[in-house]
Amino acid sequence: MIKGIGLNMISLVGNRNSVTNICNIYTEAMVSISNFVI
Repeated sequence: MIKGIGLNMISLVGNRNSVTNICNIYTEAMVSISNFVI
């Protein structure tokens, strides 16, 4: 979970101008947290 979010943050930094990418990262982070909780 933590590694996944870390990789997503790296992607966010690499694609700061991509709104769609930011939305995808947020969605992936929420899914990762949900899976971790379940």
